[in-house]
Amino acid sequence: MEDVAKDPEQALVDWKRFSRLDIGIYRISHSRTHVEDPPGRVRNPKHAVVFSIAHDGVIDFIGILHERMLHVRALRKIVRSYQDDL
Repeated sequence: MEDVAKDPEQALVDWKRFSRLDIGIYRISHSRTHVEDPPGRVRNPKHAVVFSIAHDGVIDFIGILHERMLHVRALRKIVRSYQDDL
């Protein structure tokens, strides 16, 4: 989350458009060399952080995806839940 907060527009973010929202997907494996002890480096991270940038520039972390999930289906659920909370 810190890497996304530092630069949400970085090239490692995969952007998707869902329900008129731009959703960023950042694979945690991109940050695995930055993890300090404890807990230590994760050898093979399999999750991604899902986020959106609000109109005021604040980053809203709205979900976590596992690589085995059906991404389109999971993202739709995450986005619906996020929109319900707005």
